[in-house]
Amino acid sequence: MQPPLNSHEIPACSRLARLTEGGRPIGTVTCKDGSSRPFDLKYALDLIGTEPALRDEMDRAWCVSSLVLLGDRLLAEGYFDRAPVLEMVRHLRNGIAHGNRFTLRNPDELKKWPANTRGAACQSSEPFEVTPDLDGTEVLFDFMGPGDVLDLLISVSTHLSEYNDS
Repeated sequence: MQPPLNSHEIPACSRLARLTEGGRPIGTVTCKDGSSRPFDLKYALDLIGTEPALRDEMDRAWCVSSLVLLGDRLLAEGYFDRAPVLEMVRHLRNGIAHGNRFTLRNPDELKKWPANTRGAACQSSEPFEVTPDLDGTEVLFDFMGPGDVLDLLISVSTHLSEYNDS
């Protein structure tokens, strides 16, 4: 049996998990009935860290879920001021929901409501922009990578904080 770890020896992400008597980090997931199921968090994190295909799927999972959830919440609010960074989320969310392909049914709307990251709080060297020629092309990860999605999420947060302050 492995000796228990001291709290300063446990990685920060593992400290978020419940610890068993043996000191191994255990994560839990909740079932609909309120019960929970434990899993070996260290094993899961180690597996993600050593299996490139699994790491890619995890990137896809968090990007998809974040964009779908955010897009749905923004839709419920009418996309607030329809800022280009919010419109970017709308197009990414819709593309993901339609087989991970941009589906631009009304490309002329891009003139009224452009979708881009120009002026966004976080961006790579070149801004991203949704244009009519993207119709039918892949959203993740040809158009935008996981780090770019994270930049977009931070930029949306920054924009909405400023929007609420005005």
